[in-house]
Amino acid sequence: MSRLWITIVVVIALGAAAGMLLVKDPGYVLVSYGDVALETSVWMAALLLVAGYLVVRCLVVLIRGTRNGVKSVTGWGTKRRLGRAHQETGKGLLLWAEGDWRESERLLSASAGDSDFPLLNHLFAARSAHALGHSESRDRHLDLAVALEPGAEFAVSLMKSEFLLETGDVAQAARILQSLRSRAPRHPKVLLDLVECCTRSGDYALQLELLKTPGLTALLPEAELNNRIQAAWSKRLSAEPVATVWASVPKDLQKSPELVEAYVDRLVATQAPGLAEDVLRGALKQAWSSSLIVRYGQLITSDTAAQIQYAEQWLKKRGDDPDLLLALGRLYARNGEVEKAENALRACLRLRADKAAHAELGRILSAHGDVSRAADHLLLALQKD
Repeated sequence: MSRLWITIVVVIALGAAAGMLLVKDPGYVLVSYGDVALETSVWMAALLLVAGYLVVRCLVVLIRGTRNGVKSVTGWGTKRRLGRAHQETGKGLLLWAEGDWRESERLLSASAGDSDFPLLNHLFAARSAHALGHSESRDRHLDLAVALEPGAEFAVSLMKSEFLLETGDVAQAARILQSLRSRAPRHPKVLLDLVECCTRSGDYALQLELLKTPGLTALLPEAELNNRIQAAWSKRLSAEPVATVWASVPKDLQKSPELVEAYVDRLVATQAPGLAEDVLRGALKQAWSSSLIVRYGQLITSDTAAQIQYAEQWLKKRGDDPDLLLALGRLYARNGEVEKAENALRACLRLRADKAAHAELGRILSAHGDVSRAADHLLLALQKD
């Protein structure tokens, strides 16, 4: 027999038993409170209790349903608001990428309160405001970003220094970057921006210190790093006491043709061409350099004849060097040895088509009345590659 039939039989049996009891003895219940008295049978009292329970149960279910309905409506409104904020944030970022700064800032700012990542909203709103030149609005967004996420203060400060550097407030940017450097000595972005500050402010001593920092030596290609270091030393040579700076240049860099030229140029500017000639000659003795021999030919000293003697000695070993022939041609011309100058310059042109040699030869020929040939050489000197 199935459970259903068993249940039916049990219910019928219990109902029959209850009916017999009700007929035999309905019972008596009296409830009295103050002046009020309620009399009924036991079975009616039981029925009233069951009915009361069912009424209370229905009320509880009704109240719960109403509350859940309110929550559903409220949740739907919140979900709709968050969805709109998500859409506006995405659109704002897209407009930022497209360069529509004004609308981008408006959307990102308006949706920041309901955004999943309000920090992102304020950072890119700050970038849009900066692009528009609205510094107050930019700084307000940066302040809000830090207030929302104190842990992002380093990144926000780095972004602010970048903005200041772009607007030319180098001193303020440098102060922020120095503070960040004290907290993260090897941070590559901090170091690179601080190097840029040094370049703009002329603090080449600090720049050289920074370029030795492991954070940059590991980041920059060796060639670029060396170029930056040489450029910084060149700037120092042109701006600071030349003897002191040159003594501070590392020995390996003192062999650099670029730095030797910078040193020579500063010596010439400080009225020390004789020392400049010594420096050039010493550098060429250590390592031959095309740029240095060309500079040697351009150097004006009180003893051009001595320069010619050194150049002629080099020519015995390097007779096929066009740069040396160009330098020697200039020295001969300066010393009034026109024929030798022409010969040296023509020898240079036989080795290569050299605009500087054509220009020098054109000037020599023009000075001696050979206008036609001078014009030919000067025209060749002016032609583009």
